Amino acid sequence: MDFRVNISPADAVRLLQDGIARGSISGTFIDQYVAGDVCVMVFEKYFMRTGARVSLTVTVHPAGPGLTAVHSVGSGGSKGALINFDWGASGSFVNSAEQVLAPYIVR
Repeated sequence: MDFRVNISPADAVRLLQDGIARGSISGTFIDQYVAGDVCVMVFEKYFMRTGARVSLTVTVHPAGPGLTAVHSVGSGGSKGALINFDWGASGSFVNSAEQVLAPYIVR
């Protein structure tokens, strides 16, 4: 999922960490990597419906004057080696980034 927000990258990172790891989404903040103005964050959450942990990787970087680009990817929602169906768990977790930053999204 890709979208842009009208706040700084630092504010977007702070809001994502607060909203996903400390807010109602109940994800766990795993780690982040910062290189200049680019920040890559990794979160994890256990989904009962799949019996698996799902990861969320969010990249935040400047996208022009007053804009910040956000890219989020979910992974790991399937259970078992042969079954690659996650019942929407990774998609649900990916939507968390958009949900947290919804008031600032520029359409």
